[in-house]
Amino acid sequence: ECQGSSTCELVDCGTPTNSPVPAEEGGLSCNGATTYGSVCTGFCSAGYNIDDVTASTTCQADGTWTTPTFTCTLVDCGAPSVNGGSASCPNGHTFGESCSLSCTLPHIFNDGVGSTSTQCQADGTWSGSLDSTCRLPVCGDGAIEGLEVCDDG
Repeated sequence: ECQGSSTCELVDCGTPTNSPVPAEEGGLSCNGATTYGSVCTGFCSAGYNIDDVTASTTCQADGTWTTPTFTCTLVDCGAPSVNGGSASCPNGHTFGESCSLSCTLPHIFNDGVGSTSTQCQADGTWSGSLDSTCRLPVCGDGAIEGLEVCDDG
């Protein structure tokens, strides 16, 4: 900006404070540049997806930032699918939420491999190996007395 002076200074908008999302959900990244024409880009924290309406803000000649209009929404893992069982997710299935797993008879928990709970991860997947959580009992393993079906033939 030059106003009757022989020296000019580039307008500096300072660090933008107009992020449309709370700090725990995301914010604006400027890579250190906050002068006229600089662009800061919106981002979402791990476990959130960006809804990119206008996910950037630009430093203007008057020293203000344009208005970014993006939102960050929690990653949704969808309902977990448990082979031979089911999941109970009382708080839903978004990032950070946990679900209790159970096996449907005659299936039983697969000791050493299966888990009794799972958690929605930032990448939209469930923790653990849901495919190996439950198994059918094997004749003679004493899993649940009376459930094993053995062929005496």
